[in-house]
Amino acid sequence: MLIKASSVIDELSPLEWLWPGYIPKGKFTILLGKPGVGKSTLFCEIAAHVTTGKPWPDGSACPQGNVMLCECEDGPETIAARCEIAGADMSHLHIQDQFERYIPETFKHAIKKSDITLALMSPLDTYVPDVDSSKSGKVRHMLQPFLNVCQQTNATLVGIMHPSKTSLSRGTQKVPNSVAYGAMARSVLEVKKIEEGENPVFAMELMKANLQSAGCGFTYKIETVPHRLGDASRIIWGAPISEPIEVIEPDPDEASMVAIAEEMLFNLLKDGEQESSFVMRWMFDRGIHQRTVYRAAKNLSVLRRMSGKGGDLTSLWGLTASDSPFLNVKATSLDSKKIPKGFYNLSFSALTTEKGESKLDDAENDDCESIIM
Repeated sequence: MLIKASSVIDELSPLEWLWPGYIPKGKFTILLGKPGVGKSTLFCEIAAHVTTGKPWPDGSACPQGNVMLCECEDGPETIAARCEIAGADMSHLHIQDQFERYIPETFKHAIKKSDITLALMSPLDTYVPDVDSSKSGKVRHMLQPFLNVCQQTNATLVGIMHPSKTSLSRGTQKVPNSVAYGAMARSVLEVKKIEEGENPVFAMELMKANLQSAGCGFTYKIETVPHRLGDASRIIWGAPISEPIEVIEPDPDEASMVAIAEEMLFNLLKDGEQESSFVMRWMFDRGIHQRTVYRAAKNLSVLRRMSGKGGDLTSLWGLTASDSPFLNVKATSLDSKKIPKGFYNLSFSALTTEKGESKLDDAENDDCESIIM
């Protein structure tokens, strides 16, 4: 349907800002950064500003409001401790205590029910419907209804994403999976380490915004302080920056990547089983190769099993927690008698058949992959 441009102009109102020049109100913003640069801690710092209305680091005013914080990689206690240390007004902070994906209707309900000014999701693609992120059309079709909710309610959505694993990517090309994410965001902020050492220095830099120069931002450090719920981190703001900072980072060695993959995989599976195809896609989107995922899974004693029948078979991965269906079976065991029927062992992909027979194959073997994926 076509409409007259004059009617659009008549209905336009000046753009409002949550953080002038950085986070537009009622729009979608991406916070982009690799693991270990304090993205979650920065989320808590942003939440502290909005829940209290205290000025931003550049002195600009911050409108006070309620904040919804969804973080699946840290528990509610850790999030609460970080937010309290950052100075948040906890009566205006709403933390998701159980993981759930949102659809536009449930997202809108949560926004309206708690009168939310700012919704923070980390990582973003974990909380929105699961689509093939390599297809820009599907990403746009999935994401647009959420942006419509933001526009209708004037709530701001900020989502954490991990940068593209391609080192040659520049600007918003660093936004992973689909160009649609970067294109649909009104603002993209990148966080990165700019100085190594005992007290490393980080930077939050504006990559994309319509009304602010790219390259603007602030440096910051991360400080660990004691809290009654355990030690927690907080942001210490530094000097403003006025031009882009290029950081050339060496590729991490394989052992480091496996360690990073172990932490990510544990956080992904700690609350229950996940489909293997989702695990692989989720890890790949964050720069973790399939071989590294298997090494991490082996180290974590992850087991997998087939669920369903016939053409509806699905491969599920899970940890060996006492309350899981994996019955504390360790994946390093090669004794088929110790592996429940229908379960795979990630060390050697041991499958116990209904007849009690076991099949042992290398977990990185292509033939095995055609079975589990």
